[in-house]
Amino acid sequence: GLRVLHDGRIKLFMADEKDPAEFRKMVTVPDFIFVQHTHATEAVAGVNERLQQGAARLGYTEHVLRVIADSSGAPVFELFRFEPESRQAALR
Repeated sequence: GLRVLHDGRIKLFMADEKDPAEFRKMVTVPDFIFVQHTHATEAVAGVNERLQQGAARLGYTEHVLRVIADSSGAPVFELFRFEPESRQAALR
């Protein structure tokens, strides 16, 4: 759906720890925005947690930018980026 809406110009990828170098690159690029289902609507149970744990091992944590709800108002998607944990701690 996203590719159709953007006429194929949007770059999409799957965040996967199977390639540690590629995963590090994705997590550490500050301009990357990630989209995931909320924990309650995950298609694959535990996928969000595995992504968070992988990022935490690199010293990064999720910073949610926006939650997108369905037509009934239930949260379905989260838009987020990863930020260094030290930055998150400074913001608290």
